[in-house]
Amino acid sequence: SGSGQTITLVGTPNFSGAFVQAQDLAYVAFTSITWSGSATGTRYNGSGNSIIQTAGGGATYLPGNAAGTTSTGAQYL
Repeated sequence: SGSGQTITLVGTPNFSGAFVQAQDLAYVAFTSITWSGSATGTRYNGSGNSIIQTAGGGATYLPGNAAGTTSTGAQYL
């Protein structure tokens, strides 16, 4: 997790799975982060009642160019 930082993506990475993978009660937090650069691939993948917390960052907050998914009770906040 991180907060209040600028993270620079170098060389347009391609996430073959997802930028964030959270499963089985995992909690991942990205709040107040500024993303610099671009990436391709799925933004997030949550399952098994996990939580991906972006403090209201919205569906396109995390790097990538494809929508994220949640299943089996996971939440993207």
